[in-house]
Amino acid sequence: MQEHFRYIIAGLVLLIFYLLYLILHDKYSDYQINEYITFLEQDNAARTETIAEKELYNAYVRTPAYETRIAKATQGKKLPGEEIIHIISSEDAAQNTTINVSEQIQSALKSDENPTKGMSNPEKWIYYLTKNL
Repeated sequence: MQEHFRYIIAGLVLLIFYLLYLILHDKYSDYQINEYITFLEQDNAARTETIAEKELYNAYVRTPAYETRIAKATQGKKLPGEEIIHIISSEDAAQNTTINVSEQIQSALKSDENPTKGMSNPEKWIYYLTKNL
């Protein structure tokens, strides 16, 4: 009889440990879920802030004042009644007048140290596939 009580007590102890394991596992899972929810809320808030900033910037970019500013800066345009004065040094102006752009481009193309220059397309493929071997 005493032997049966030992088995019953051992079974109850195992049951208690199993129930404790289930409780701790459930609490840990809840903790992980809550941390993930917190992370998602913070990420959502950051993205919402970024979206608001981008919408504000987009609204600014679509204004006529911004378009006028960009046109003035990039295309040299002006509003009626405005006078534009470009102030550069005489040295810069002298340097720019002596440069021939097409000659500069041609000399850069000629001095290009391209190992595949003059190769046919199959030769280039063979070169690229075997150069790292």
